[in-house]
Amino acid sequence: FMDRPIVVIAGNYRLSQSFALVTENWILPELAFDETPFSLSVRFLGKNISFDVGAVLILTVLGEGLPIPLINFTYHF
Repeated sequence: FMDRPIVVIAGNYRLSQSFALVTENWILPELAFDETPFSLSVRFLGKNISFDVGAVLILTVLGEGLPIPLINFTYHF
């Protein structure tokens, strides 16, 4: 076990049958809070497929450039 563990704060809010807002945030003990990456995405839910489009934001570099794009794809065989 770590003396200072990584904390994950995640959430999923269903907007409709096919769409959801998703966030997953990893708070690393070595980084200051404003250096921690936060993610926010929209998830499309199909019968056998899930597709996320979003961004990863870091507060210290938010005004200096674009957020990092986030794309996830899952297919259930």
